[in-house]
Amino acid sequence: MSKVELAKLAKDTGIEITDKELQAVPLRPHAFHGEWNYTVLPDRTTAV
Repeated sequence: MSKVELAKLAKDTGIEITDKELQAVPLRPHAFHGEWNYTVLPDRTTAV
């Protein structure tokens, strides 16, 4: 799911996500079109 799709999904549900919050999502871009293709990494700050 792209950043745009995430933002639209959040908008459809009434949840607002700031640019700062979206920038904090840990992403690993792929070699081919990393701006579109990426892996969402786990949040290490909440890992048990």
